[in-house]
Amino acid sequence: MELSERKKQILQAVVDDYIKTAEPIGSRTIVKRHDINLSPATIRNEMADLEDMGFLEKPHTSAGRIPSKTGYRFYVNSLMRKSKLSLEETEKLRMALEERMGEMDALIAEASNIVSRLTAYTVIAAAPRAKNLTVKSIKLLPLGGNNLLLSIINSIGIVKNAGIELSKVPDDNFVYAYSKLLSETLCGKSPHDLSEEQLSELQRKASDYPEFYKKVISYLFEWFEQSARGGVYADGVVNIFNHPEYNDIERAKKFIGFLDDKENIMGLLDGGGDKLDIKIGDENGREELADCSVVTANYNVGDKMQGSIGVLGPMRMDYSRVISSLEVITDRLNFLIYKMFFE
Repeated sequence: MELSERKKQILQAVVDDYIKTAEPIGSRTIVKRHDINLSPATIRNEMADLEDMGFLEKPHTSAGRIPSKTGYRFYVNSLMRKSKLSLEETEKLRMALEERMGEMDALIAEASNIVSRLTAYTVIAAAPRAKNLTVKSIKLLPLGGNNLLLSIINSIGIVKNAGIELSKVPDDNFVYAYSKLLSETLCGKSPHDLSEEQLSELQRKASDYPEFYKKVISYLFEWFEQSARGGVYADGVVNIFNHPEYNDIERAKKFIGFLDDKENIMGLLDGGGDKLDIKIGDENGREELADCSVVTANYNVGDKMQGSIGVLGPMRMDYSRVISSLEVITDRLNFLIYKMFFE
């Protein structure tokens, strides 16, 4: 729908002011705060037109107007001024992330915390999901007592060492022989590539130690599945209470309950391949988020790994601030993860 330049100016003023104040915006407020060379009466008429066109709404308790979902969408697509983080904010972000370099879980958790602090909204994130992973190296080592060490390196160089406790530990010669068998069977493959015959052979060779077989193979499959999914994080969930839209406790409880389910978070973060995606209100497809906006960004490292981070807040969120924060954090994550695994 085409809007005149005058209407665009007024819509932008209403959205900018409503984001800051959470109060309905009247024509006199626009005259006072913005360099728009129009009378209050003319602005009122234009605002009435914008309401008729579906870009503004008029709360029944106020003479002012607020943006509608359509108004926010037009603002994000066509009117929003792009902001930038300050040099100080960018430097603090860089230093905080570099302190967590080398620990993927800690790195993504720190990134979520930083974005939550920068935006004052709720942040969700998924650690990088690695694609087409295979086993590069696998070893079993006796640790003494009832414990074994299972050490796995996958095809992108991520190392996982897991202690496995057993009620009956095989003798050392068996452990070393089985370790060699695992290596010969699995290297260059994903556990999911194993045939029924290969799995049966691995089970047969460990027939005297069924608990050993079950724990080793189960852990191997679970770790690869977890690596393919990536971990899920949420930070600043209680920030939603700082926004008047969520003074309604029932609405806030629905929001928090939604984020308690990791599958819900993954559903929001798996929205597509676009680097940046903005969903406003019912575009999210969930009743619990009908009054929310969700901005998500992907970070990619070649064709091997992909992760996502997103910001949830009221439709009255500061989109420009959110977008600039996500752009900086995803660029930095791309750089650090590449250094961690590919240099």
